[in-house]
Amino acid sequence: MSIKKNLIAVAAMALTTMGLASSAMAQDGVLRHTETTTPIAKNVELHVIGGLQWAAGGGAGTGMKCDVTANIKVTGEEGKVAQITSLTIPDTTKCTGLGGLGGCTLKNDAVKGTPYNLTVTPTEVDITSLVTLEYEYGGFCFFTKHTIELSALKLLPIKTGNAALTGTNGKMADGGKAATGTATQHGEPIAGWRITGGGKLSDGTEVVASGDLELTLPGRCTYYISSN
Repeated sequence: MSIKKNLIAVAAMALTTMGLASSAMAQDGVLRHTETTTPIAKNVELHVIGGLQWAAGGGAGTGMKCDVTANIKVTGEEGKVAQITSLTIPDTTKCTGLGGLGGCTLKNDAVKGTPYNLTVTPTEVDITSLVTLEYEYGGFCFFTKHTIELSALKLLPIKTGNAALTGTNGKMADGGKAATGTATQHGEPIAGWRITGGGKLSDGTEVVASGDLELTLPGRCTYYISSN
């Protein structure tokens, strides 16, 4: 009987520990203004520019990188819930094919499924919607088109530095200061966001998504992430 009781006690402790861990994992973050420390208000809009790249082969194979712009709007609880209301490639001629798309140009593109839902956590912003991109190619290209489905994307807050963006322009708006790739520490102002995650092509090929985005409106280093 004592062995049985011990097993029950161990199981109860394990369930309690799992519950605490799940609670911690589910903890929300809050995007706050650096000067007032108040949560970003509902209906406030942010603008970001930068680069978005997708590539097969663990991120080193066939793919494409393009300069992008995006608008983000706070739609739910202040500082916690928002949406990407638009994601665009302003100039398809500046996209660069990678690997098997090396001779290709981007003739047409379409972004499907917007708006994309965002949730703030204490360390990042999670894109909880499926991001679907449709690319049609021209030039000396073996492929005619791709549908790219990106899931479980994350936006990691990053600092200011001197590294180039993933985008083909390679520069941020202020003359070259971009993200170093170093994540911000808790409570530090955010200069931009690093895209991480992956997905698949319509034929099932797995791809990796990456890129850097600069916060340009209302301005970089205007916000920081805190815990509740």
